[in-house]
Amino acid sequence: MIDLHGEDGSAAYFTVYAVEYSPELGTGHVAFLRIRSAAGSDTDLTFSDAPEMARRMQARLRDLRATTDMSRGIDTSLEQQPLMAEFHRGGWTDEGVSWRIRAEPGPTVEARWESPEPPIWTAASAGTFTQERDILGMLAGFGAATLLVDGSRVPGRPWMDPWWEQRLGRPFSSTHVALAEASLTPAGSWWNGLQG
Repeated sequence: MIDLHGEDGSAAYFTVYAVEYSPELGTGHVAFLRIRSAAGSDTDLTFSDAPEMARRMQARLRDLRATTDMSRGIDTSLEQQPLMAEFHRGGWTDEGVSWRIRAEPGPTVEARWESPEPPIWTAASAGTFTQERDILGMLAGFGAATLLVDGSRVPGRPWMDPWWEQRLGRPFSSTHVALAEASLTPAGSWWNGLQG
């Protein structure tokens, strides 16, 4: 997720899901982009190389938005028709990680997560985000980001999101990446061990 605030009141929200396997969703990529300019114009797009999976992801996120306390920035409508797109992930380096998404027809989005913090292990027991699944993964915050749409830079900077403080015990960036996230059938034995 890249979540940016501009000093002029503009804001941007961009997130990519690379789903290797999910019995509920399927397999593929989906990305959401929303840009609100200082003048009040609004861009709200969904990109995917698997449109049916994208629609299932939209439905899942609509349900989460209605039932779960989540940090979302300016979020996205989750109602728009997905644009067919190609996805390319850049390698992880000391400088960060990147994605390039090219819609046909439609815009090209280049996103770079920069100034990475060391990743941390995180876990959310069933009921935190979904009732039926535990979620386990690594989370890395980033101090900077670059978001380009057809070569034009979107204004704004990451910000320290207070939503994370009660969950991680410290401030955490609005711009972050979840790595190797796994959604598991609840199993109290491993959860208790992880918490300990």
